[in-house]
Amino acid sequence: MGLPSLIDAPTLDGSAALLKVLNLDEIPVGERKIVTLDGRDVAVYRLGEREYHALDTVCPHKGGPLGEGAIECEPDGRCTVTCGWHGWEYDIRTGDSVGDNEKLKDAKPLHVAKWPLVVRDDGVYAGGRVVQVAEGMRRFYDQLARITLFQEGVPQPLPL
Repeated sequence: MGLPSLIDAPTLDGSAALLKVLNLDEIPVGERKIVTLDGRDVAVYRLGEREYHALDTVCPHKGGPLGEGAIECEPDGRCTVTCGWHGWEYDIRTGDSVGDNEKLKDAKPLHVAKWPLVVRDDGVYAGGRVVQVAEGMRRFYDQLARITLFQEGVPQPLPL
């Protein structure tokens, strides 16, 4: 699809343009597509005919690749994505950590960054103002990922 297109339409707060991130049928129900918003990778999940949710692709636990995680939808309607590094699960609709495995029992609940989307007849859109907020989060998660990789013995390049 290429770069998102900017259209002259109000965002959720009526202040800025929307960025088109997907056509309505671009991904099947139960799947995701990674899109780039202002230099930040965001996973857009399709959970229903016109139900889309956007989450950061970085796990807030230790910076793992959440955007590549397994997607699972339960019969009760709850849909989760699981980070492949340490098994943290997040509710795709809320961004909240979920699960009842042992490692989560004593852990503080986490929340993955979520972007509001607007679904229109011609596609799925994200607000430009929300994208600006993502830049600070990107720097935070990039640093967190570097620290985590360093702690696990993966050498990191020195900044220029």
